[in-house]
Amino acid sequence: MPLSPLPMDLNDWEAWPDDVDIEELASRAKELRFDVFREVLMNEVISYEDGLAVAYAHLEGETDLLTEMRWLQEPLLSPDYWPELSHTGWHIDYLEAMWSIIEIASSLPDDERGNSELLEALLDDPDTWVCPVAPAAILAVSPTASESADAVLEVFARAWTGEAGSSWSFVGSRAIESDAFGIARVSPLLAVACVHPRADKELIARTAEICSRNQSNSELGAFFWDFVRACLVKDRSRMVWLPYPWWEHGFFANGLPETAPLVGGDQVRKLAQLFLFGLDNWNLPNDLGDLRTEEVAEAFAGRPELDDLLLRQFALLPYPDAKSAVRLNPQSSDETRALAAL
Repeated sequence: MPLSPLPMDLNDWEAWPDDVDIEELASRAKELRFDVFREVLMNEVISYEDGLAVAYAHLEGETDLLTEMRWLQEPLLSPDYWPELSHTGWHIDYLEAMWSIIEIASSLPDDERGNSELLEALLDDPDTWVCPVAPAAILAVSPTASESADAVLEVFARAWTGEAGSSWSFVGSRAIESDAFGIARVSPLLAVACVHPRADKELIARTAEICSRNQSNSELGAFFWDFVRACLVKDRSRMVWLPYPWWEHGFFANGLPETAPLVGGDQVRKLAQLFLFGLDNWNLPNDLGDLRTEEVAEAFAGRPELDDLLLRQFALLPYPDAKSAVRLNPQSSDETRALAAL
């Protein structure tokens, strides 16, 4: 039995038939408004897999970069059941959409101000913060103005209330409408911003504290530090434990050039200091019982940006892999290597 045709006004989505002819919808994708596209995805009128097909059809001949990134990212905002489908065709479609975003970011012109404006336009969309692939890609592989990483961290910080040294609570903001649990999905973007060579160290410290010492999401600290580790290790194909494995497979392992994400020496040293300072307080054991502290320590201990004083503190930690990384680090003194061998 043939499927019922779509209505003349494609943007009257409530008049769509129960079974949508995706081929017809894709052929008319240029008629579809973005807000309607978002609505039909959020209401599961079409699947997210079909949403990618419509997005690609809509973008044929498109030259506006913001439009390209928004349409490609929209089907990536969900679904929570994606891990169950990780060995299906949807997995491949999903990764291709993510890599398309990264490819767009990689081909952006050498225009720091223009790229930063594109990033900030994406940050101004609350749904972007559910799965912020596009802003993370721009920040990681494109030349951006000095305040771009700070813009990410400032928008995140405005969604929390608290003071340094106390516990932080999630209150949301105009730019972030996700709930306290959903905000954990922004961890990869925060990590990319915190290791960025232009990130302000005070904002890095505030972000690390909010992620690691808050009452609203007990797993956010583990997610944040694990993604920082993913930014630091040279072999991004190593397993990164995530609740949202599309980041692991599509962004950190396969999608970025070998030189990305950009990592700044001052920023790495600041994060290492924060990690050591708060080691007894950071909520790295998450609710599922996974302990990532040792692997984060190992990643820091292997970085050449750390000086001997910092490396000596990592040598004293009770983690064999971190001690081994200290011994192999060219910045370690003979005395520090001796401590790590104990």
